Amino acid sequence: DLLRSILNRLGFVKLQNSVWVFPYECEELVIMLKSHLFLGKDVLYMTVDKIENDKWLKETFSLIKLAKKRSNKKSR
Repeated sequence: DLLRSILNRLGFVKLQNSVWVFPYECEELVIMLKSHLFLGKDVLYMTVDKIENDKWLKETFSLIKLAKKRSNKKSR
């Protein structure tokens, strides 16, 4: 599928069969892809604050060090 291929090349990670995640704001990109690929309501964009058991995702996106730095700043 073209959309899956594009998301993969852009660095998105497949969470489940039809669920892809990216650690940064990408709403404009998703809107553009939906328009260009004529997907309309077949694709939903979500902003999620937390995913259960997300350590592997943080490691995949190299966010472990960033998360530790942020938590250290908050505890000061």
